[in-house]
Amino acid sequence: MTSLQAHDITLTKEEYVVSECTFCYSILLFFIKSSLYLTNKRLIAHIPNVVLFVFPLGSNTATYPLRNIAAVSTKTRFKFFRLILAFFLVTTGLALVTESMLGVILLLMGALLAIESFIHSISMQSSSAAGVFYRIAFWEQSKARDFTNQVNETLAEI
Repeated sequence: MTSLQAHDITLTKEEYVVSECTFCYSILLFFIKSSLYLTNKRLIAHIPNVVLFVFPLGSNTATYPLRNIAAVSTKTRFKFFRLILAFFLVTTGLALVTESMLGVILLLMGALLAIESFIHSISMQSSSAAGVFYRIAFWEQSKARDFTNQVNETLAEI
């Protein structure tokens, strides 16, 4: 069974997989994987649904015909409010670390939230100027860049 069949995705006649890539969703949810498949006719994304940044709840599969995609790139976005909240948690955790275990927990939560304030993603721009972002873990950035380069090369050949 191929990985496409595992996600109940069937290919059309004369369609074949050019490339496939699996990415970790985030640093907190490293065990949840997003899968992107590039065929000669479309880009298929199998992405997990995550509620409240932590709880996995099912997944979505989206298909984008290559003729409707203008460009694919990697992006890094910054969430300022998360960084402020992380700073608050770290300083509170440092103040409480000698008194109770709560300080250590707040310190760890603040550090993880600070890392999660930088969101790395794969961005797809359609020909209608609408954009879609698929989140990836920061250590997957170079793999994502290679995949987006391959998608853009395939788009150029159409």
